[in-house]
Amino acid sequence: MAVRRARLARPARAARRRLRRGSSGPGRARRVRRALWLVFGHMEGRLPWSEYTKDRLPGGYSHAVGRDEVEQGLRRAGAEIGSLSFGAPGPAPWSEAGERFSMVFDVYWLGDGKSRTRGPALDRDRLLMRWNAVPAAVRSDIAPQIVDRWLPEACRWAATAPGRGNVWRATDHRWMLLRSEGELRVRTE
Repeated sequence: MAVRRARLARPARAARRRLRRGSSGPGRARRVRRALWLVFGHMEGRLPWSEYTKDRLPGGYSHAVGRDEVEQGLRRAGAEIGSLSFGAPGPAPWSEAGERFSMVFDVYWLGDGKSRTRGPALDRDRLLMRWNAVPAAVRSDIAPQIVDRWLPEACRWAATAPGRGNVWRATDHRWMLLRSEGELRVRTE
């Protein structure tokens, strides 16, 4: 009988040790913060987006700016968007006239010329902001430019989009920040 108790006690002791190890330290703090955000996040005031997603990034990549900077930019411009997404690195850079481009972020307007049964009903939900991860080494060079110049411009574009005429609103539009050879430039479609 004593042998059986020892066999049963060993796994129980190991489980208790694992719980103790997992119940403190930076991992636990992160889990607690995430749980609190999930439970009470909606109480921090209305965010300027309806949905938020963030992908896990491969090593050596980061996003050019964080959620807080985007929130401040949207609030300053008075813009509200349907979705804010921080994604993994975008597709391979494409070439145009001998230059290679990669997208840093874009703001996309979903036109309302299509059937209402398929598209979003509110103007806020027609605007999407998507961020692609960039190489971490590039982040420190482009982040100040984005926060000072490009993000406010994109947020102003998003703020004015719902007030544009019916013809413009009926089709899809895009404000996109591209990176090429260390330079940033805007392209609109």
